[in-house]
Amino acid sequence: MLGDHDILVQGVLAPTPLTQAIALASRAIWDLPTGLKLPAGLSVTPFAAQVSSPDSLAKPTLLEGLIDQPTVAPSVNVAADHDRVELPVEGVLAGLRRDGRGGQGALMDYSFDVGERVRVIVLDLVRREGGSGGLVHPGQPARLEAELAVAGDRWVLVVSHQPLASSEGGEQLLALLDGAPRVIAALSGHTHRSRITPRPTPAGGYWLIATCSMIDYPQELRALRIVERGPQLVALETWMLDHAPDPVGDIARELSYIDAQGGRPQGFAGGPLDRNVRLFKRAVG
Repeated sequence: MLGDHDILVQGVLAPTPLTQAIALASRAIWDLPTGLKLPAGLSVTPFAAQVSSPDSLAKPTLLEGLIDQPTVAPSVNVAADHDRVELPVEGVLAGLRRDGRGGQGALMDYSFDVGERVRVIVLDLVRREGGSGGLVHPGQPARLEAELAVAGDRWVLVVSHQPLASSEGGEQLLALLDGAPRVIAALSGHTHRSRITPRPTPAGGYWLIATCSMIDYPQELRALRIVERGPQLVALETWMLDHAPDPVGDIARELSYIDAQGGRPQGFAGGPLDRNVRLFKRAVG
């Protein structure tokens, strides 16, 4: 699915001629500019409260006062690589759609089947104007409602990069899922944390499942398996996978352990009930 880092600079800023010049020109910045100051209203103390993930700010306006300052930072001249390019949003979408997925238009919303009994609905919540937080775009609630109807009696997984619960307008989508008895779970990433939260509803409820980033300790990914236990009952089995036991994997884990943003003290791996579990879902209605 599409994420903020796929189309935005550092997952926050919409590409501009200035960001392209900084990234691709022959001037390489090697130190912070003298007298660097945080923009008004932004300080170290409230910084953590303004982020929706460890690697980016939720609102790009917080960086507008900083983006011009590197123009006076100490730098050296390097050979520009003319084979590099900072892709516009349209270029990224075109590349991702070469495998036949992603639908048409400005969003990367699509769906597909896993076997005969499971339908996966993928939602694109990335802000085109910048900002790392999720955003429900016009037409997406109606599109999701139509997708749920098409799924029929198949079990449904809904997937988005940003969690629905923390996305602007996400309550519209959650309300649709709340009334859909065949929805098993809404899966997301973005927060870099492994979390599993039950969401009770009159239709039998479902699970909100977030998965940690592979760049953070302990550098794990999540596997899933769906086991149908009857016409109205299903079990979702999920477990975390580690690196293969080799020297490269060991070095990667050591480096991620001491990382200031995603190291072990942050607890991104989650507790036992966020990791290797069997989750049940009964369709009601």
